[in-house]
Amino acid sequence: MENSVTTLMVVIATLLISLVVLSLYSFYIPYTNAYLTTTNNLEAISKSVEFSISPLAYKAYLTTKNVIFNVTFLATVSVKQFNGQLILVAFVTKPVANLYYLIPSGNQNATINYNKGLVKISGNVYLPDGKLLGSMSVNGYQLNNGEVFNVSANVTYTEIIVLWVLINYHGEYYRIGYTYITPEDAGIGLFITSSSGNYYGNNKEINVKPPLYFSSNKGLMLGMWFEPYLISDSRSLLANITFYINNLKENVSVEIFTQGNTLYISETILPSLPTTFYPLYSGLKQGQWYFLNFSTGSQLVKPGLVICVTLYTSQGKLLSKQLVSPSYFGLPNLGSGNGYASIVQFGNTTAPVNIISQVVMSSIQSSSNLNLVYNITKQLLINPYYYNNTNNLYWIISHGSGIIYSIGYWYFVSPYYPPPTQINAAIWYYSSNTLEETYLYEYGNNSWIVS
Repeated sequence: MENSVTTLMVVIATLLISLVVLSLYSFYIPYTNAYLTTTNNLEAISKSVEFSISPLAYKAYLTTKNVIFNVTFLATVSVKQFNGQLILVAFVTKPVANLYYLIPSGNQNATINYNKGLVKISGNVYLPDGKLLGSMSVNGYQLNNGEVFNVSANVTYTEIIVLWVLINYHGEYYRIGYTYITPEDAGIGLFITSSSGNYYGNNKEINVKPPLYFSSNKGLMLGMWFEPYLISDSRSLLANITFYINNLKENVSVEIFTQGNTLYISETILPSLPTTFYPLYSGLKQGQWYFLNFSTGSQLVKPGLVICVTLYTSQGKLLSKQLVSPSYFGLPNLGSGNGYASIVQFGNTTAPVNIISQVVMSSIQSSSNLNLVYNITKQLLINPYYYNNTNNLYWIISHGSGIIYSIGYWYFVSPYYPPPTQINAAIWYYSSNTLEETYLYEYGNNSWIVS
């Protein structure tokens, strides 16, 4: 009797378990089928995503701390296996090893210009396989499948632009595709001059005493940012300045050039060619920026066109300081010669060996405030090679009446493409105690290198 009861209880228990299992199975199978169907659909949609990206256009914004490029381009996204609307998310980031799982955070620094408007996405975003990509709050832009849209982003040299494609599928957001654009590989950069035309200090456009006038009893300074783009065994010009010396009735040419990894200076009376070269510094490195400072005149150095040349690294470290006398080159004692810079030319016209971002030249009237005088070239030195110092230099000369006669400024940086064919030098000078402003026009064209 007991065995029969036990057997009956086992049978009943087995039936109950079977019913429970059957119930769970009946629930699980449709759920699994639905999940697999959703996943299969999303993965099919994901595999049909196609991107088309136009060439990039850009303009650089230059600050003392960084270069920011505003990059724009046209794009389309086509998803053949999906008929609904797409949501595009654009953001800027540093390159990472596994971009697939990167989630935007903070300012996206990128927008999509499209008339459908903004879509705020806040919450979970899933991958096509149903796994959670992450919880986030980002701005997206809704558009039709296959339509053209414009992307605008602010990036530095080392950043990339990421584009996500999202869809809303059964009330959830899924990222079905992504791509990224590396602006640096697309050729963004600053255009820097490798050579200029000629600038004439006594040209007809300036109907006054030449504003690049100087007296060796007073002073003249030049500051220049340059970079050896290549290390070449040939002589490669950085600057050629021809001074007309009144008491000699002669043109004295001062050349600064590189050969190999050495910086040289030479002086000669035209039309003779220079035969003696003074080495200023050996150890120039390709791709590194240097600041060269050139001073002459009794109020800054010594009388008789003795030249003091200093060279600094881009971090402001002094590399070399040299005093160069005209007698080293076999020139006569120039005494208290007066004159003006009649011709100025920068860079090597035959090959892009050195690039030059900016030059300032100033003539000095008085040594009563040398701090103000030295601040002219100091402004270029303390700011990055690409920074436009026009406002700083104008402020200095506007406070330099009776101290600074003139400042000439060449800014050889183009933050956009195409760069201009010619660059005119800004000239500020005092005439009868009135500050005047004009331009020194370029004769010839500039050559440019992307840096």
